[in-house]
Amino acid sequence: MHFLKPQASWLLLLLVIPVVLYLLPLPRHRRLLPSILLWLRVAQRQGLTARRNILRLVGSIVTSVLVLVLIIGAYGRLVIGRPPRGTETGLVVVVLDTSASMQATEGAASRFERARGHAGILVEGLRPRTRAALVTTAPAPRLRVRPTTEAAALTEALRQLAASDAPGSVAAALAWIEKAFAGEEVRVHVFTDGACETPESKLTVTWHLFGGDLGNAGIVAFGVRRIEVPEPSVFVHARIGNFSDTPRSVELVLSRDAAPLEPKPVELPAESVTSLSWRLPKVDAGLLKLVMRPGDGFSLDDSAAAVLAPLTRKRVILVAEKPPIHLLAALRANSSVQTFMTKPENYRPGLGSALTVFVNTLPAQMGRESVLLVNPPSSGPLVKLAGATAPVGAVTHDPMSPLLRHVTWRTGFVRKISSAETPTWAEAALTSPAGPLLLAGMYEGRRAVVLSFDPETEPLARTRTFPILVSNIIDYLVPQRTDASLVRAAHGAPVGSTAAGPPRQAEGRQGGRTTRIREPASVVNLCDADESDLRPRLKVDRSASAAGGMPPAFLWTCMIVAAVVLLAVEAILYHRRILE
Repeated sequence: MHFLKPQASWLLLLLVIPVVLYLLPLPRHRRLLPSILLWLRVAQRQGLTARRNILRLVGSIVTSVLVLVLIIGAYGRLVIGRPPRGTETGLVVVVLDTSASMQATEGAASRFERARGHAGILVEGLRPRTRAALVTTAPAPRLRVRPTTEAAALTEALRQLAASDAPGSVAAALAWIEKAFAGEEVRVHVFTDGACETPESKLTVTWHLFGGDLGNAGIVAFGVRRIEVPEPSVFVHARIGNFSDTPRSVELVLSRDAAPLEPKPVELPAESVTSLSWRLPKVDAGLLKLVMRPGDGFSLDDSAAAVLAPLTRKRVILVAEKPPIHLLAALRANSSVQTFMTKPENYRPGLGSALTVFVNTLPAQMGRESVLLVNPPSSGPLVKLAGATAPVGAVTHDPMSPLLRHVTWRTGFVRKISSAETPTWAEAALTSPAGPLLLAGMYEGRRAVVLSFDPETEPLARTRTFPILVSNIIDYLVPQRTDASLVRAAHGAPVGSTAAGPPRQAEGRQGGRTTRIREPASVVNLCDADESDLRPRLKVDRSASAAGGMPPAFLWTCMIVAAVVLLAVEAILYHRRILE
């Protein structure tokens, strides 16, 4: 036997209370008897009554104790089973899956609570002097207890464990064990829900599987992006997955700073991922939270939140003789920068900008800020032109370059370039037989990018790829403080000061997910869809797994029902005795 809630064992002390109450001296009643003949009869009846009262007393004590035991067992989530025996000559390694999917609830307990309880049973059943170790899987394989013969250390470590919010890999844990304990006779017991691919391992593994074919719907992606055209606003995007073989109807509620917007009903087809979007008025800072109703047995992906930090724009100066329409539009569409334009004769170094863009011009002297050269007309310290314009042939690109993130380059985007040599300070992100099209690198302590063509005269400027390319160039030349990251909602995420008041905290429930969006705000995936798919994917023989026996949830329900029945029977008998 084993309590999933070890603190419930202290409640067993309550069993003393009914025993003490029943054994207290009963009140004595004085009887007046009229004659000696009646004394004999009363004495005879009192002998029978005394024996009957003793039986009633013992029965009442046993019934009360049994009712308390049943209630405490159900509250403490008692697990009954025969613990598997370890081996005296080898090492027993207990692998407990602590991935996010183990938080799923089926019945009265989560998968993790059931797995931890059965792991405790196995540890208690180990033979004396058996060496055992404890390993968890999420967010990365970790040795919680080194090989030891003390079962108490393993039991205490199991009691303190909890399921994480991150995915885990059973295969990685087995590979780590195989490497860490090479040369030893190792027997591994894996306690998991099977929501993982079947690992390949040479170890002797006993699988303890928990959780059935549980369908789940959840928020698999949630993100926010500021946009400036056609008007300043905030674009919210979400993806909702339905990982079951039946359709499901849900309601999505988006709220800003705890003020809910109009709910949006959504029909989720079976085995699908549905995309939704909202467009909100311009938001400087705040907490955007999305909740899916009704929830299900896996609450971790039923809500998501994005903390939108205050927007701090960088100053960009565009130096050109006449406004480049497409380039200027791409710059102004980026919410992280504020663009100003000036003519070449009015440009002076040290104007306080974070980035200066030179279009068809090259000054004799530049400031210390980052610089973007667009179609430089002549050679200079940053780039050396090899000759006149030349037609572009086949273009090759660097797939690892941050300038080409989300960019799909097609033939014909650029037809002519100014032939240039690749300088030593730069690397070419786009190259052709005629020369490099896009150069980037560090020049004298500043970041610099060179476009060897004029976008205004090329088909590239009229495609959707051009704003993405310009955005990547800005992100490279004007790097932000930090990218978007995930934080636990229960820990709180500070929201920057606004005109309305001082900084606030974004609070949420334990296990929720909050996305911290800094400038530039962009779509951020919370988790992979595989984390929300709770159905077992592990290909093992369930008949050979060691997680069989009576389901704990059914046992706890039976204990509650039995306690209620005993109380009802005792109440009926007491009522009949009063009537008699």
